[in-house]
Amino acid sequence: MSKRSLSFTGSHCLHGRAPPGRFFAGIEPPLDAGGHHGKVRSRSESAKKSLVYSYGRSFNGFAARLSDEEAEKLSDVEGVVSVIPNRILKLHTTRSWDFVGFSKGKLGAPLEGNVVIGLLDSGIWPESDSFNDEGMSAPPAKWKGKCVGANFTCNKKFVAQVVLGNGQVLSGLSINNFDLNGTTYPLIWGGNAANFSAGASPAIAGFCSPGALNSYKVERKIVLCDAMVTGSQILIANGVGVIMSSSFYSVDFAFSFPLPAAVISNEDRVKVLNYIRATENPIATILVAQGWKDVMAASVVSFSSRGPNPITPDILKPDITAPGADILAAWSPLAPPSIDPKDTRRVNFNIISGTSMSCPHASAAAAYVKAGHPNWSPAAIKSALMTTATIMEPGKHVDLEFSYGSGQINPEHALNPGLVYDASEADYINFLCKQGYNTTTLRMITGSNSSVCKSTTPGRAWDLNYPTFALAVEDGQPIQGVFTRTVTNVGNSSSTYTVSMSTPYSVSITVEPPLLTFSKIGEMKTFTVKLFGPKIAQQPIMSGAITWKDGNGHEVRSPVVVYNILPGRKYGIPTSSMTAQKTVKFEGPSMHLKTGILGRN
Repeated sequence: MSKRSLSFTGSHCLHGRAPPGRFFAGIEPPLDAGGHHGKVRSRSESAKKSLVYSYGRSFNGFAARLSDEEAEKLSDVEGVVSVIPNRILKLHTTRSWDFVGFSKGKLGAPLEGNVVIGLLDSGIWPESDSFNDEGMSAPPAKWKGKCVGANFTCNKKFVAQVVLGNGQVLSGLSINNFDLNGTTYPLIWGGNAANFSAGASPAIAGFCSPGALNSYKVERKIVLCDAMVTGSQILIANGVGVIMSSSFYSVDFAFSFPLPAAVISNEDRVKVLNYIRATENPIATILVAQGWKDVMAASVVSFSSRGPNPITPDILKPDITAPGADILAAWSPLAPPSIDPKDTRRVNFNIISGTSMSCPHASAAAAYVKAGHPNWSPAAIKSALMTTATIMEPGKHVDLEFSYGSGQINPEHALNPGLVYDASEADYINFLCKQGYNTTTLRMITGSNSSVCKSTTPGRAWDLNYPTFALAVEDGQPIQGVFTRTVTNVGNSSSTYTVSMSTPYSVSITVEPPLLTFSKIGEMKTFTVKLFGPKIAQQPIMSGAITWKDGNGHEVRSPVVVYNILPGRKYGIPTSSMTAQKTVKFEGPSMHLKTGILGRN
């Protein structure tokens, strides 16, 4: 019986019939015989041991280690909204703000210092100079928290070059600050240094697998490995450097390693291997990494999550992009800068890639818009960021909007978007009811007994007031969809917007009315978008855009995407079967990398 970690959302957390929407902290024991978690474990002590965490602020639920059979049993318990497998998400600036065209804010200190950002993370190093508050004003009066702690008041990529003894210079990626001073060392392929006593073969040793290298042959040498490794294997075998090959990890982001290192492409690996085999005494050196201007920027990094939306195909995801690759970030001096836990080096800053780097940029942009418009809703702020985003180059991204959403954040333009697509709680209640929720499950989410699903008939999400348009078409069906949107004037009090469209191949778009005239700030106008076209099957994403222009600098742009899904595609309340539909496998090591990238195997 396989065990795995799962997370669950329901109405009562772990405490039986407690009211929905409440968090019961400090109650002992953390669960009782009437709790949902206890219902799948016959003994209270067993239930306690399987519990990972309980939630009760933003939603009610718990995470626990359960078997497949127990998870299935729990999904049938009254009051449980959904049961989904838990995924481990690990956490993860020099010129990133310049890169997005936002070198300096224009609101001024009184407004810019009046926004509090909540940080949800598993850890932070408050003593870092990045959090030095020297010169900053006091927190806003509305802030109810306090400082707890002691003594604390992107368009570049990092290239490490490999120089072979025959004069070839190969460029790879690595945050390599080890200086070999140009000294060359003997070069060996891992497959020629197999640890036969440990049962390793040349094929296994070629990948520099743990314990597979013969230290007698590797000592004082640079090792060529056929895959991405942590580098610790080479250090254990007394090597001085490592050249790794990976078509995935050598493209657009870099790592730190505990020894001189470079990650090259598989094509360049062949060049190095040929040199080794053709030379009696091959030698090489690895140069200190340099920051090179990335001519491909802006582009979405290869490991970034892609669409389509696995839960609600009619909502385009991702929403937007922000700088998140090779960012100079604060680093705890208690942790090594590389992915080797035995690395004894300590630094105050590191080069990091991942969502934990992109998220602060997007959060700061949202805070900037909030400071300029304190009364705007989260939906209005999100709309402003999305409709004013810098358009990304489709030729660099085969997945188009499934890679970059609306585009790259442009905080300065987001401050004055002209129009916003606002959305209320009622809009999202209507959306959830069409996605398979009923009044009972809806109230578990809202925490209010006044929430009601007037209809539980499944429907499309075409009338949710979202700043993008996504049409998921079942294989073999015609392109056909009608979207309703309402925009609110936040620009000039008297203005007229005219619609313009860029249309995907074989898709026809009509917008009614094609003109929107406003006479005051806050006035709302509704329009309809109709998409139609021939039957399509196995069609990857096609994209265009709808843009409202007022002739005075406001251009409110919304992507339009059309793509195929399998007939009978399930969507609505998330379940384990839905989240398991798309499984992506990559070549690479089975290891966690501290930048937030998980080795795929």
